Amino acid sequence: MASLGPQTVILADPGGGNKREVRVGNISASWQINGIPRLSALMPLRDAWRQGIDDYTDLELYWQHPTCGMWGGIVKRTRASGQTLELGARGMVRKLKKSTVRRTYFQARGSAGALVARALQDGNGERPLFNAIEVDDAGPLISVEWRGDDRFQVVDRLAKASGQQYRVDVAEDFTTTFQFGVRAGEDKTGSVLIAEGYNAGDMDIIIDSENVENRILAVSADDDWADAAWTIVADGKSIRDRGLHQGTRRYYGLTSPGALAERARVELNELRNPTMVATVTMSARTGLLAEITEGDRVRLWSASMNRRFFFDIEQRAINESTGQVALVGTLEDE
Repeated sequence: MASLGPQTVILADPGGGNKREVRVGNISASWQINGIPRLSALMPLRDAWRQGIDDYTDLELYWQHPTCGMWGGIVKRTRASGQTLELGARGMVRKLKKSTVRRTYFQARGSAGALVARALQDGNGERPLFNAIEVDDAGPLISVEWRGDDRFQVVDRLAKASGQQYRVDVAEDFTTTFQFGVRAGEDKTGSVLIAEGYNAGDMDIIIDSENVENRILAVSADDDWADAAWTIVADGKSIRDRGLHQGTRRYYGLTSPGALAERARVELNELRNPTMVATVTMSARTGLLAEITEGDRVRLWSASMNRRFFFDIEQRAINESTGQVALVGTLEDE
């Protein structure tokens, strides 16, 4: 498919003021959970000069796609080459970087969601990073201590410790909502079906048993090995079907056997069977894309494999020059 042509992005001063429209082309962008999305766009140098902007870095950038929705972030890098200026932006979750928690804080036990909310609200005299914060209190209780830590590292560590997801949604009115929970998106298995040859093009499915583990020794990372709390979780069916595959995990912030077991079972459920990773290509004009976001679980039918799956979408990526969208995530047999 040919490029969809020039697009309009909106640039704004830090904080969202002084919005102005700018024409760009060759946009490629991604949305994802548990990471920092990216966007790249090109504009003629002559047009860049006409904007009267000497330095584009640290300006906010917004782009609305008709099916993929709103992308919002911050320009962190520019590159002038030939007659074009490339704008390299990072998603709004990037605001957590270079932003620190205000003081030493120790919570003996708390859910990851509650601790994340505290980390984001315990400001350092700065304005709020996001317009709204939505957290899920589910998951194991975690012990945590930080001293002026980078907020992105705090959130990322708590997500890994609890097996949960985070992302920042940008609405059409430019407001931002930080989300943290067991599932950042929604379970749409009853309403969304992606079918090879019908509403999807190529499907690249990789099945890999290299990292199968069905017996995990879970050890607290907060104490020396000899003194650390520990427990073992195992999956009997996987052991019977595949043989014994053992692994060891050290978990930050978990100091009791019960909390370690709850967290290790999350990984055990992911690792007890071979990993199935899918990349699904769709036309950027496909209306179904408007119903899908990262973090969602949908149904997927593979005609070439004659199998049906649940598809957990972790990333969406669009390339305007090809008019294609790639959905990337993990699969589970229905």
